[in-house]
Amino acid sequence: MLALAERQILTQGLEWAFCDTDSMAISNIGGLPKDEFQQRALAVVNWFKDLNPYGESKPILQLEKVNFPPGHDGQLDLLDPPNCLAISAKRYVLFNRRGSEHVVRKASGHGLGHLLPPYDEPAEERQKRMEQIGVPLWQEDLWKNIIRAAEGDAPDQVDYGSLRNFDQPAGSRYAATTPDLLKWFDGYNSRHADAPIKPFGFLLSLFAKSKMQLAAEDQDALNDMLWFRRDPRPASPFFRNTLEAKHHAFDRELDQRIPASWLESYARNLVRYHLHPEMKFQGGDFDQRGILKRRHTNVVGVQLIGKESDHIEEAEFIGENIGSIEHEIDRHTNSKLREFVATVQSKNTISDRDLCGLAGVSHHTLKKALEGKPIQASSWKSILRAAEQFRHDNLEQRQSRILAMEALRKLHKDLGVTELARRLRFQPNYVGRVLSGSRELSDKFLERLRTSTDSQQRGR
Repeated sequence: MLALAERQILTQGLEWAFCDTDSMAISNIGGLPKDEFQQRALAVVNWFKDLNPYGESKPILQLEKVNFPPGHDGQLDLLDPPNCLAISAKRYVLFNRRGSEHVVRKASGHGLGHLLPPYDEPAEERQKRMEQIGVPLWQEDLWKNIIRAAEGDAPDQVDYGSLRNFDQPAGSRYAATTPDLLKWFDGYNSRHADAPIKPFGFLLSLFAKSKMQLAAEDQDALNDMLWFRRDPRPASPFFRNTLEAKHHAFDRELDQRIPASWLESYARNLVRYHLHPEMKFQGGDFDQRGILKRRHTNVVGVQLIGKESDHIEEAEFIGENIGSIEHEIDRHTNSKLREFVATVQSKNTISDRDLCGLAGVSHHTLKKALEGKPIQASSWKSILRAAEQFRHDNLEQRQSRILAMEALRKLHKDLGVTELARRLRFQPNYVGRVLSGSRELSDKFLERLRTSTDSQQRGR
């Protein structure tokens, strides 16, 4: 159904900004007049009338409430579609401009919900705001700052520091609901047997500054022995306000006190929130903008993982592995992976040393994998990514040389071999051998050919 909707959107000369399993946001990226955009969008909706399975002559798609003023759902004469700023999957905001102000109509709290609110609002207002736009006040304010930056001259530089209480330590509330979470506090509990953190007890996970940030602010702090072992893992007993928590922060494994100056603020913790990459599509890296392209995949093997969660979000927010689940790769898939890697190595002349270097695995691990002996699934994935990277780079190089030969033959046809050789500053017989395929394109030849081709195009 989503594919049908997308096809109709593209047929109408429109685009889509994001979608869910049962909806799609139609985008007026071409800047059509409002009436024409509305007409084309409604044509997409009406196309689905004949697919209504309930015996009713109306579309199974409907216009979302966010397109209308509150209390006027479905009144087409009051239709007021919002603008969309999309960062990545589940990170977007819908808004309207009212003069110099921005009115948030709907926003995503994805990637923000783990943090305690740096400032709160009355319960009734919070509930009303959540029902209307989906996020509390502090997240709405954050999105407004992201919108202002996106519409300004420096879209990557969001002013998080101007938001209220964003200079105080960032904290996440967690309950010790699993043995892995409770195990964090073995060191603390061994020293505080009189008041231990018990199963299902609440606690605060805080965030340590990076070494780079601390080096700029307090170089002497890095001389502490804790930094030599690893980065600190700050936590504290539960407080609703992290300003209180910063005075009780400790390393959750060593029970060593953590100075408040080591703790990361909300502004610093969220400094890259608006640059989150969208890796499921091409063109979605943190420094790229525009319409994304589909990322095509070639399936080498299938690894069954069941329904068990790997605690991905908790690991991302807290900054470490929480009981990672290692799923085995079956023998049949293992054989297909070996065949794929061996074929890529052979066709692209990739040495074991280069493959190990890019994959970040030992020569011993690669040897075991290619001999059919079991290795960790994570190591297999690293080897596969490295092999695919080499294959892709070599494919691009081959494609580049094909295009270069086409350009060379075109120049030869226009100029003749003598004039072409003069321009490229090579002997005519050498150019002739390259054209015949008996000599390969050297890097120096390619560079001169590229320069000559550019000059020819500029002359025209």
